[in-house]
Amino acid sequence: MARVITAIASYRSEIVRAFASPLARGPLMAALAASIMLAGCGSGTERATKAVARFDAAYAKRNYWVARLEINRALRLEDDVPEYWNRLGRVELALGQYLNAYTAYKNALMLDPRNIEAVQAVAELSFSGGSQDDALKYADQMLAREPRNLRMLAVKGSVALDRKQYDDARGIAEKMLAIDPTNENATILLARVTYASGDKDKAIALLEESLKTQGDSIPRLVALLDMYRAKDDFAPIEATYQRLFRLRPDDVDITLEYARNMYEYRRGDLAAPVLARLLRAKADDPRIEQRVVDLWTSMGDVVDIDQLRGLAASAGPELRITLGRLAIEQKRYQQAIDIVTPLTGAGPVGPANVEARAVLAGAYAGLGQIGRAKPMVDEILKFDGTNPRALLVRVQIDLAQKRFDDALKDAQAIVAKMPQDSGGRIMLARVYDARGDKTMAETHYARALAEISGAFDALAAYVHWLKANGQDARALDVARMFTRQNVNMTAGWALRGRLCMAARDANCLQSVIEGLERLRGTEKMRADLQADLDTLPKPPPLTVMLTPDQGAADFAPPGTAVPPPPTSGGTP
Repeated sequence: MARVITAIASYRSEIVRAFASPLARGPLMAALAASIMLAGCGSGTERATKAVARFDAAYAKRNYWVARLEINRALRLEDDVPEYWNRLGRVELALGQYLNAYTAYKNALMLDPRNIEAVQAVAELSFSGGSQDDALKYADQMLAREPRNLRMLAVKGSVALDRKQYDDARGIAEKMLAIDPTNENATILLARVTYASGDKDKAIALLEESLKTQGDSIPRLVALLDMYRAKDDFAPIEATYQRLFRLRPDDVDITLEYARNMYEYRRGDLAAPVLARLLRAKADDPRIEQRVVDLWTSMGDVVDIDQLRGLAASAGPELRITLGRLAIEQKRYQQAIDIVTPLTGAGPVGPANVEARAVLAGAYAGLGQIGRAKPMVDEILKFDGTNPRALLVRVQIDLAQKRFDDALKDAQAIVAKMPQDSGGRIMLARVYDARGDKTMAETHYARALAEISGAFDALAAYVHWLKANGQDARALDVARMFTRQNVNMTAGWALRGRLCMAARDANCLQSVIEGLERLRGTEKMRADLQADLDTLPKPPPLTVMLTPDQGAADFAPPGTAVPPPPTSGGTP
């Protein structure tokens, strides 16, 4: 649980503030200035220096995308300057790209093993990524130089807590508070140790008192939320979320997690309006829409489509179209028709109604009414010959009519236009399967997982295909790798847990339970899995050290991808 705080809640503000400190950067900046002077007027050095200056200006304005572009430009010209890699690490942290930040800081350490900023960042990022030994290695390296370094003490204390070394963790927390009685990380660590030791009420009281005296903060509220959730106490859970919203009213992650929690408590009446506001606020960001649809889809029947239809009556066209797509994904085709029909209009296809018409065509195709769907698709594609959603419907029609060559051509066009759309990748794999090309089908399922981050729908489709083809062991391997890459995705762990239970693999199921311990809101799921585990024969004692796949540290090395199956050598 402490990892969630380190990696998400306090990470950006704490680390960015620390990295901006003149004390942390002074020697490095001086060295950089000296190296520039010594380098003379070489064109590469001059251009790199100007790019760094542009980075500093963009970073100061929080224009992080531009800042990343500029520091990468500098690194292409001079990749042997540790401070350039530090800058890249900072901006990747600001963008929430922790793996990229880790890589940047490791490069800085290769050039300068005593780089203070990089040592601290790698220690923290190693812990947030599950590499406890590396986290301790770099924390100890820093503490040998600065025994009172609170950031590195927090890393050591968090590792001790994760390893259930409660006395050690408590001692570190108390040492941190002796150094700085107001230190937030120390308070959180002490509260978590107290909670884990069994005194739950005292832990909650400790955090509440800290919040009362020092004011609300994201890390302390997230820690408090963890504890209330573990107690399964709805009223303080909902109240704590409202406190989080007051601090971060537009935070997408908090909003989506709140909605998931409300659905878990069967309070869709609280979740739906919050999601509607999010979709309206982020109407120009299709990634947010997809995350909301993924949430609705993952919750299954808990999501009341009729309740959402009530929202659609007062919503803009974007939300209506989103709800229509959700209804199709849940195979509620008539509801999809009812939701989007008011948007389709009676005239020809145009920019205002093309997406609604595509949803309507997909709904009719889902009902098997090909005679109504096909003319709609043809009209849409006459207006926009590359509309991916219309092409997707046409692929469905072609598959139903066994026109496999036409289906393949359209599926390839979808993937070419929207390579990050998992729906198109899944459909391409299905087309190959329908053509009898099992190798290419599996290749494209695997590529969807390898090339699209967090594509749970691709995982579910791939696992379903593998099981249908008698490859249950392979399905479990794929799910295992997915959870290594997406350690914070509850749906991935849930699917892996079902596969473990189907295989009656007690060690596998125990690993899933331990993986879920890091995630808020998984108490009921863990209890259900534990009940399943209790029905299985006890596995024999392990006589070797646990590998990352057998225990709680269920992480692959950074950058590990789902291993693709052998390809036939053909083109996609």
